[in-house]
Amino acid sequence: MDKRTLIDLVKNSCNFLEQDGYKFNHVESMIFYTKSIENERYKIGFSWNEYGEEYEFYGVSVFKCFDIVEMPISQAFGNDSFNIYVDYTIGKVANAEFIPSQLKYSLWRNAVTIPIKSEADLFLFIEFLESFYLKVAKLFLEQFKSLLDVASWLDNHTMNEHRNLLTSLNDAMIFRKLFILKYVNNPEFSDLLESYYAYLKEKAEKDSENIFLKRDYEAFKKFKNYLLTE
Repeated sequence: MDKRTLIDLVKNSCNFLEQDGYKFNHVESMIFYTKSIENERYKIGFSWNEYGEEYEFYGVSVFKCFDIVEMPISQAFGNDSFNIYVDYTIGKVANAEFIPSQLKYSLWRNAVTIPIKSEADLFLFIEFLESFYLKVAKLFLEQFKSLLDVASWLDNHTMNEHRNLLTSLNDAMIFRKLFILKYVNNPEFSDLLESYYAYLKEKAEKDSENIFLKRDYEAFKKFKNYLLTE
């Protein structure tokens, strides 16, 4: 199955997403559906590796962007094209639940990889994608309607578990957490802000040639100033 056929079959078979207002997008080795409502954005999609006319699908997931969170983060990193390059605040990745029994898959650290060798495999995958959307993604988006819902979840889970909800896109998970803590006036906000700033500053000064550390430190300084003045 050539790539053009694969893309067209997915596009023509995911009317369950289009019926809910999602729009089809294809960028390189990714297919995703997006929707915007007021100051929130949503994405359902997956990626693939290509081996001739066979494929390996992975990363089936749902994401939600709260513009109020992502816009100042984007600006701190010097990105003036927020409406084009959108990062997402929270997300959930599919596990093996709801994969049709006829469809082979592999599982590593809860990450599902699905080989697609034929159109029959592709249609079984679309069946899985529909089940994920209807039974997982929609419930996820319903559970986290507002930042207050996100803050409540964070408050009731450990630091290590926070990575299961907050995205690490643009290496900015800590930015998202700090914004949410400030938003709900959480008493842990100030200590976490200052301790992470000191940690990042020390690392950047010790390894001054590291351009990624320098980028993160400069972005965090801007973001810290934003949080303390807004």
